[in-house]
Amino acid sequence: MNSNKNDSKIDMSLYDRQVRTYGEEASKRINSSNVVVYGLGGLGTEICKNLALGGVKNLYLYDRDLPSDRDIETGIYYQSKDYDKPKSSILITYLKELNPYTTLYDVDTITPDILENSTFYLHSNIHLLLDNIDK
Repeated sequence: MNSNKNDSKIDMSLYDRQVRTYGEEASKRINSSNVVVYGLGGLGTEICKNLALGGVKNLYLYDRDLPSDRDIETGIYYQSKDYDKPKSSILITYLKELNPYTTLYDVDTITPDILENSTFYLHSNIHLLLDNIDK
C-alpha cells in the first residue's frame, strides 16, 4: 500500500522551524530521504509520527503483528477496536493525515531476511533503517 502525494512540489513553509534550525539544505535532504521502520510498538509509532511530521519523502512501515494490550497502552494510534489489524496498516491510516508530502508504504511482503540483505538497501535507496522490535 502506498499513500499520499509525493509528486507535487513541497511547500517549504510547512518546515519553517526545521529550516531555521537545520538550514535549507539539510531540510531538503530530509525531504528527499527514504526510511524503513521495522517494529511499530510504542517507540516505533512515535518515531514514525516524528518522521512524517519532519517530512521524510518515503516512509516504509513494517510490522505485521497485531496490536497487543501493551501496544494499545503505549501507542497513541492503537485502539482496542484494532486487535484484528496489523500494526502497520493501522498506523498508516493515521500518519497519512499528518503530512501530505510523505509517501507511506505498508510493507507486508518483506521478511526480516530481506531487510538484513544489504542489496535491499542499495536498490531501494534507503537512508535509514530503524529496528524497534521489542521481543
